Amino acid sequence: QPFIFDASAFLTGDNNRIEIKITGDLNLTMAQFVSTHYINWNDVREDSRYFDLKVDFDKLQAKISEEINCTVQIARKKSNIFGMILAEIGLPPGADVDRASLEKARSEGWISRYDILPDRVIVYLWASSGNTFTFKFKPRFGLNAQTAPSSVYDYYNEEAKATLPPQRFEIR
Repeated sequence: QPFIFDASAFLTGDNNRIEIKITGDLNLTMAQFVSTHYINWNDVREDSRYFDLKVDFDKLQAKISEEINCTVQIARKKSNIFGMILAEIGLPPGADVDRASLEKARSEGWISRYDILPDRVIVYLWASSGNTFTFKFKPRFGLNAQTAPSSVYDYYNEEAKATLPPQRFEIR
């Protein structure tokens, strides 16, 4: 018979550590953890002591297959720090990203490489002071939905990050 224990009263909003210690001669133990996580985007601070991040879409309301430009500005706040930066730019569902616009940013040296995922574009860059690039996408179907959040972070230091809340798109 399973032993069910609700540990929520002992958890905080910070990092938590849960340990299961077995006493006796039990050699078959199974544990299941169920967790929920919620971020109220009204509480997300847009300032970071590590990065400045700005993501601007030229329009949040568009027609199906209408081109939308996304301009991304990323800068380290301390210019004497170098290293790989990853930026995740949230997209609305069903966005068809124009690879040629990302290839142009790559050929101009603004980004090293990129990955296109269903809900975001991930760019890899080596920035010390600042980078600005633009890419394009077209919505494939009508919707009223939010993007994934956008964020930038240092590849070698996960605490060095900045996050922007999702943006709402209306496509008709």
